Amino acid sequence: MLRFLHILLIPLFTISISLGNPNNNNIDSLLRISNNPKSPLTEKLQLGQRAINLAQSDSIQLIKAYSNLGSINLRHSLYKEAITNFKKAILTAKAQNNQEQLGLNYYYLGNVHLYLNDLEKANELYDQSKTIFESVKSFESLGMIYNSLGILHSKKKKLIQSYQAFHLSERIFDSLKMDYERSFPLTNIGDYYLKINEPDSAIFYFEKALIIEGRHEEIKGLAISIGNIGLAYHQKKDYKNAIKHFKKSLKIAHKNSFNKVIYDNYKDLSEAYQMMGNFKQSLTYYTKHTLLKDSIIGVNTKKEIALIYSSYETEKNENILLQQKNKINQLKFTEKINSYKVFLAFSCLSILLISSLFAIFRLRSNLKKKHLEDLLIKSQLDFQENESERLKAELEKTNKDLTSFALDIAQKNEFTQSIDIKLKKIKNSPNTEKREILLQELIFKTHQHLKTNQDFERFQSSIKKVNHAFFEKITTEFVHLTTNEIHLCGLIRLGLTIKDIASIKNISPKSVEMNRYRLRKKLTLKEGQDLYQFLIQL
Repeated sequence: MLRFLHILLIPLFTISISLGNPNNNNIDSLLRISNNPKSPLTEKLQLGQRAINLAQSDSIQLIKAYSNLGSINLRHSLYKEAITNFKKAILTAKAQNNQEQLGLNYYYLGNVHLYLNDLEKANELYDQSKTIFESVKSFESLGMIYNSLGILHSKKKKLIQSYQAFHLSERIFDSLKMDYERSFPLTNIGDYYLKINEPDSAIFYFEKALIIEGRHEEIKGLAISIGNIGLAYHQKKDYKNAIKHFKKSLKIAHKNSFNKVIYDNYKDLSEAYQMMGNFKQSLTYYTKHTLLKDSIIGVNTKKEIALIYSSYETEKNENILLQQKNKINQLKFTEKINSYKVFLAFSCLSILLISSLFAIFRLRSNLKKKHLEDLLIKSQLDFQENESERLKAELEKTNKDLTSFALDIAQKNEFTQSIDIKLKKIKNSPNTEKREILLQELIFKTHQHLKTNQDFERFQSSIKKVNHAFFEKITTEFVHLTTNEIHLCGLIRLGLTIKDIASIKNISPKSVEMNRYRLRKKLTLKEGQDLYQFLIQL
């Protein structure tokens, strides 16, 4: 018993059928109208050919037109014509390096060979197509490939592989929300259940496919699914229901010239009538099946297909020879152009050489002049650098001397103050008149030794001299600071401690702390901001 297998034949760009005026010369409209399932075969072929004629100046549209007519041929089992048109589509796609259309037409050509049971050739074409679709990430096309590969496995009796391929195809179409395309793998899953003798499961999938095909008016799909349901009833030995479905499928196929479906129905009706003991009807349908066989897959058909392939190879070789001749002519032309280019290049080179010699002479003169200028600039830079280093060293030495001077003053004042305090204590104690005189002399000498005002003024002068830029900036930016506060800024910037500053200024450390506090407020420092760092960075 022959099983129906459902191959996706409609090109992706013509799935959405749009009915319109057949006289419309727009190519896309012709492609869609030529796939109207309700149109007669002759009209479809005429519209398909008109699309090819109109698309001669547009290679992309021409590929689609050839592919479209090939699909119409294949749907109606016109295998020779299908191969011719798919081959032309492939040649045009290769010339344009249109990978997606090339992969699509490899797929369609593989379907032709699948129908002709040339399984190795079909497998080779599917592999070529699959490689292209994977590279361009065309998932809807991969769904078609897996459906056809499932049929290929089925024909090779690899049932598990066929079921897996059909199931993967159905999942791809379902994930892409491609409702119409799902009917193809669903039909073929039903066929798988027929092959493992589970007719009820087969009917379940055939009926699911039938609903989708009815929704999209896919006439050939309807004919195939109805015939498949007939096969399931035949397997259940319900021959009356089987014959009823075969005849319904045959009626649709006759009306739409689906020759392969007609051919399969004749065979299945013959077998069903034979099982019922009606040998007369069985013989009638078997005779019709045999008469139709040669026009579809007979020896003559295969010879003509072989001739088409031979013509295709010849045409391809002629195209290769023509391309080679064009390349030779192009090389000759290029060679002539190159000879002119060599002459021109030689002339330019001579002019360039003379110009270069003159330029070199001028350059050497300029280089000598520039060398002398560079030496002069270098000597000036060296002098400035040395002077800068000298001034820097002198400034560092002055700063060190200044700090030492400040510390010396602090130590001297601290020493003198301590003696002064001790002497005052002696003075206040009950002593003789002579001790009183001696103590007065010591106090006088101690005050003479302090020289606080004279040393401090000299110290302040030295600070201002060394830190002239700092004092000028702080006086400009903080005009509200007093002279004592500016002097305090200079001492803090030297890194002196509160104790050192108190000794230098001859005041108590507490007074220094109060002066620092007032200074922070006038300088508007935030809490936690370091006064020393602020003055250093100013």
